Amino acid sequence: SSSSSSSISTCLYPVLKHDEVLLNIRLRNGNNVLFLGPPDSLFSTISIQPVQVRFEWLSPFIPPSLLETLQKLNLWIISISLAMGVLNLVPAFFFDGQYVFQLILQEYLHTSRTTLPLNVTNRWSNIALWTGSILLALNVFWSILTVSV
Repeated sequence: SSSSSSSISTCLYPVLKHDEVLLNIRLRNGNNVLFLGPPDSLFSTISIQPVQVRFEWLSPFIPPSLLETLQKLNLWIISISLAMGVLNLVPAFFFDGQYVFQLILQEYLHTSRTTLPLNVTNRWSNIALWTGSILLALNVFWSILTVSV
């Protein structure tokens, strides 16, 4: 008779309480730490150190304050760029949103079953552009009033 070896596989999963989580935390040195418990206790016991230079030979040349300043500068540049991009999509005169709205309106109205005349499309486009321009102007005017007061 021949004997065959059979492997038994078992799937295990943790039984967690209502407020517990199981987290795998990877450390900088490559080791992993498993955490089982409420996330509040994890966040209250971990301390995050300020930014440090990764390469020791650069430490004398780059002070930590410069790294924090560059990090804040990058955050400001990203925030301002995103805000300008969103503002540029407002359907108002002299903004890119004017052309985007007109293209969407033409594409939607001319691909539907009934094609509207060009003057109706232009009328809807002008209504939206005037509304967007007026709302944008009111917002700028209101911002100037609230900052100056």
